[in-house]
Amino acid sequence: MVRLTLRDAQQAVSFLVEEEVLRRMVAACSTNPSTLEGFLLAAEAYQGGITQRVFDELMEFDRVCAREGLSAVQRQIQAARQRGEQYPFAFEVVDEVTEEESRAARGTGLVLIDLTQKTIRTSPGLEMPVYAEIQLHDGTELTGESVTYRLAADWKVSSLE
Repeated sequence: MVRLTLRDAQQAVSFLVEEEVLRRMVAACSTNPSTLEGFLLAAEAYQGGITQRVFDELMEFDRVCAREGLSAVQRQIQAARQRGEQYPFAFEVVDEVTEEESRAARGTGLVLIDLTQKTIRTSPGLEMPVYAEIQLHDGTELTGESVTYRLAADWKVSSLE
């Protein structure tokens, strides 16, 4: 699993994806989305179901925050940390606890994508090519089709060190 944190000019969200899904998420950057919504809609073409999954988890985050307060999510994140695990659900970065979790590679890889700065930063060992062929996934299985993506020259990929 890889923790993927996406940031645009207005907000940041973080969620876990399988490593094979990660390249499809990077491919979405080749469409030059400027918002998180635009990114997720672009990613849908490569990884079916990702938009619905992330939006569903973010709605649950909002429901928990509305019902029980942000402190309930903070407690869940702290409990996962104590177990040495990642918080398994998508969340919006809204405070120091969620910011720290969005940048934690506890037992996983970490990728930070900033749509405004057009940067992709990866934990050591995760290679994110600016040009690659990927297999399309319909949300249930690979479709047998592949596409090649190329990030625009203004995108920068670097390692988190």
